[in-house]
Amino acid sequence: MAGALLTGSGDTSSATAASGTSITVPRPTSTVAGDRLVAVVHGRNNSGPYTAPPSGWVLLGHPAETTVGWVGVYVHEVPSGGPAASWVWAGGSGRHTAVVARSQDLAPISSLVDVVGAYTTLIQASTDPRVVLSEVVTSESHTLLLAVASINTTDASPTRLVPPAEMTTVGSVNTATGASDTGLTVAQALQVPSGATGTRTLRPPANTPAGSVGSGMGWLLALKTVNKPSIADTTAPTISIAEPASGQVVAGTVTISGLVADDVGVDYVDVTVGGVALGRATIAGSTWTRSWDTTARGNGSVTISATARDTAGNTASATRSTTVANGSAGGSLTPLALAPRDRPRDIAQMDADLDVVLAWLDANGL
Repeated sequence: MAGALLTGSGDTSSATAASGTSITVPRPTSTVAGDRLVAVVHGRNNSGPYTAPPSGWVLLGHPAETTVGWVGVYVHEVPSGGPAASWVWAGGSGRHTAVVARSQDLAPISSLVDVVGAYTTLIQASTDPRVVLSEVVTSESHTLLLAVASINTTDASPTRLVPPAEMTTVGSVNTATGASDTGLTVAQALQVPSGATGTRTLRPPANTPAGSVGSGMGWLLALKTVNKPSIADTTAPTISIAEPASGQVVAGTVTISGLVADDVGVDYVDVTVGGVALGRATIAGSTWTRSWDTTARGNGSVTISATARDTAGNTASATRSTTVANGSAGGSLTPLALAPRDRPRDIAQMDADLDVVLAWLDANGL
């Protein structure tokens, strides 16, 4: 599944600290100048944000503090001089976990601060412990949904949560201390239509010992994307021909026009007449137009075809039959008479002895 956070080799990094007041997170090895990085940092015993985050990192937001600690989402734009080797979040308490990921298509940091989030705590059911994240409502048509969840276990078993099928894991890390364990899972999904996204449920792995999950929390938030994410688009555009009307008789220069639409974006509309390319149409909103000089072809019935292509390469076509009926192109020069006044005595006298009368006849012989 495509997403705004990259998950390939070298695109993410993670770190843990079993105790102390800080956590040091290495940079993803593929990080370059100009990258926008997203960091999710969790402090198991924090009562609030880290008091000394690394320079250049902006805190987007965080849910209310709970008994399972504090979690925050930060963003950072790597300066032209390149990334630091690592970053330190200081001023925390207890166990710490963090995941950092490179991004694509995220909006500038100045507009990312308008995040919309929904927070929840672990549903502590003995047979099905889970973190159910409530729907997020946003007016943005393309956003990155980021699910952040953390749980604690009482037997030091791994606490990496499994996201629902419609989400992919960006990073997952856990740290054990004695007979208990704290884990952090970050997952993502792309929201294409605006509005409610529905719930997202994260569960411990199936092999988690029964009764071992003690507490947990989760946060689902929406981040703006600056470009439409690279989602597989398999929906063809729609196209129709409005003018000329079916069976209409045309002459001279006419305009071929119609409507075109696509769920992502129309790339172009090509027009052919009788199988011969007429050229690319002009698109304005949902209307396309193309001028056609009908005198460039013979009279008679002809088929107009318009083919729309969207930005993903999907195509659709529409056809229309019309009749070309242009008038005669004009008359011709016709000699009316060539009468000798006198029989010429020799060729040299031809010009003087012949009267040539020419007349211009129209198509009706008049």
